[in-house]
Amino acid sequence: MKRMNDHFTKGTMNRTTSRQPIASLLSERGQGLVEFALILPLLLALLLAIIDFGRLFFIYSEVSSAVREAIRYSAVNPYDCALIRQHAASTLTLTDVDAIDLTISFDDGLTTKWTYSDDCGDEPPDGTVAIGDRITIRASARVSMLTADIIGPVVKQSFGALPIEYVSSRTILPAEGIETGPTSTPLPTRTPPPGASHTPTHTPSPTPTHTPVPPQPPIIFIAAIQCQNKRVDFSWEPVSDATSYRVYRADTGALIEETTSTRCNNCDDLGSSQTRTYYAVAVNAGGESGPSSLSTVTCGAGATDTPTPTAVSRRDSTTTPISRS
Repeated sequence: MKRMNDHFTKGTMNRTTSRQPIASLLSERGQGLVEFALILPLLLALLLAIIDFGRLFFIYSEVSSAVREAIRYSAVNPYDCALIRQHAASTLTLTDVDAIDLTISFDDGLTTKWTYSDDCGDEPPDGTVAIGDRITIRASARVSMLTADIIGPVVKQSFGALPIEYVSSRTILPAEGIETGPTSTPLPTRTPPPGASHTPTHTPSPTPTHTPVPPQPPIIFIAAIQCQNKRVDFSWEPVSDATSYRVYRADTGALIEETTSTRCNNCDDLGSSQTRTYYAVAVNAGGESGPSSLSTVTCGAGATDTPTPTAVSRRDSTTTPISRS
């Protein structure tokens, strides 16, 4: 009898011990579900914010590319308003050009001479715009953030759309480009006095060697200002026989940067509403080329300060009105 009682007691203890891990496991699973339910909204909001800011950066990149493409074409075709807008739209993929406020205007560095309407239905009168004036393209858009639309009702706060703006200016050039400065005049040869006899001696002629020729100037020279960081970025068309490029300030002739690529990022700093003019030259073993077209930039979109006049360097100061083709 005692043996049977001991066997019954041991069986009861074994069943009680086996039930304890199952209850503990169910308790841990319930705790994990509660913690996951609390952290899931934060994870989803963080993921949506990452996607939202990536979309915002992509739209800004498309707007800036559209302005740079349009300003290249408009520097030599200032009267083709519709084609300028088409060049801006050619770089857009997911952004609609109608959703971008594109403003095309002309100025002489002091005052605005003419601004195209949104439908390009009018043209500047004859003689209003001249060679050496600037054409400015300003693109702006507003982007609604999906994260703000979701979080706003939760925190009982409304968030407006974020503004995006990009501005670029270029000096208007003739369609055939610009001419370089005059070449140097050779010195006259020495003439012997009358009566002096000169017996020519045979001088061996050296073997001719190849003399490097300076490259052609980079005609298309773009300066784009990113006013968020108050910095000036440059880009230009490559020259086939150039080994490097130099960027100069037109008002002082000071060297800003020398680079082997066709881009120069963060080359110069500008204050708010400050205007400055630049040009570039191509360089190889033969020396520097002539100056490129001038490019004038102004930092500070919508600033109330009066910009300084556009400096003209290494060019004829006489302005020539543009004739329409």
